[in-house]
Order: sequence, then C-alpha cells, then structure tokens
Amino acid sequence: MVKRLIKIIISLSLLIVFLVVCFALFAVFSIAGWLHTYKTFTQKELVAVVELEGMQIDEQGYEYTTIKYKPVKDQSALTSIFSSREGDGDQYEETKEYKIYGDQVELGGDFIKFSNALNLFGIKNIYKVSRLEGDFSNPDKAANVEKGKRTVYAINGGTDDYWKFLQENTEDMDFIVDSVYGSYSSKFIRGEKTTYGLYVTEDGFILDDIDKKKD
Repeated sequence: MVKRLIKIIISLSLLIVFLVVCFALFAVFSIAGWLHTYKTFTQKELVAVVELEGMQIDEQGYEYTTIKYKPVKDQSALTSIFSSREGDGDQYEETKEYKIYGDQVELGGDFIKFSNALNLFGIKNIYKVSRLEGDFSNPDKAANVEKGKRTVYAINGGTDDYWKFLQENTEDMDFIVDSVYGSYSSKFIRGEKTTYGLYVTEDGFILDDIDKKKD
C-alpha cells in the first residue's frame, strides 16, 4: 500500500514538473516570437522611407494617393538582446504600395519603454510600426466619409495582444516596463510627389525630410 502510494506521488510529481516545463517552454517561445516583430532604438533612427505620389481626386470628389513604404532592414528586438551588432541601417526590405484616401497620411505604431534598470543591462526600448491610415482634414468629410473611402492598413501584423496586455498592466510591472503607448505622425499630402523619412525617437515616431545619406 505504501509502495503504491509512493508511486502515485512520484507520478503526480513528474506530471506536474512536465506540465510546468511545457508551460515555461510555451511562454519562452511565445515571447521570443513576439520580440521578433519588434525592433530596438536608441536616439533618432530611420525606420522607413515613405514616398507619396501627388494628390489625386476621384469622380466623387475624394482625395487619394498611392504610398510606397520602404522599411529599413534591421535586427529584431530578440536578436538585439543577444547581439551587440548594430543593424544594417542603409539597406531596405521589400517596398510595399498602399492606396489611401484623404488629404493626410498618418503612420506610426507601438512603443515599449523598459525600466532604467533594464536599460542599464543593455535592454533597449522597442517599437513596431503597426498602422498606416488616410484621413481628411475637413471634419465634415471625415465624419461622413463613404464606405471604402476610409483606408486603414495594419503594418507588421498590427497591434498585438502582448502589447495591449503590457499597456493595461504597466502599473503592476513598473519594475520591468516604464511606459507603453502608441505614437503616430501625420503629414498633408501635397500636389506633387514627396518623400519623407519615418524616424523613431525617444518621444515617438516622426515623419520628416529624408536624410539624403540614408536614401
């Protein structure tokens, strides 16, 4: 009876250990996969080159344009944690085109600023460009825009549940995360073709004149 009880206890213990290990592995791989969608930044860095074709008007009077989005090729946040090598910086990923309606373009995404303690250990703050949107500066037109003229695109998979969880629980995780927020920058669409650089800084995303050395 005692031997049988011991076997049962050992079996249950092994089962518990197995489940804990499985859960830990699942958590590690999930976090690793999530970090691969984010990138690191320090001060001001070029994230992408954004080309806006000239403003056009459709038959219903709505402004629209075509945007070419060319992201800079860089390391993922996960790779940066285990490597001191800086990203390439002057190479680009595949260019993607988007048609947006409106006389303004808004581009940006998600930020996670880690605590100063983690920064001291080399863990940089991370970001992800996650949203491209067209908007109308005229409030009446924006409020009554027809279906199909409201254009919003998810970039890099859009905002994910991990980011939402961190934002909702920042106060409980202040020893790890200092701040979690979204940041977006907008520009009016001109009549002629225009090229901007999307930059990331400690304060957020900015669309600015492109640094010719990076183009």
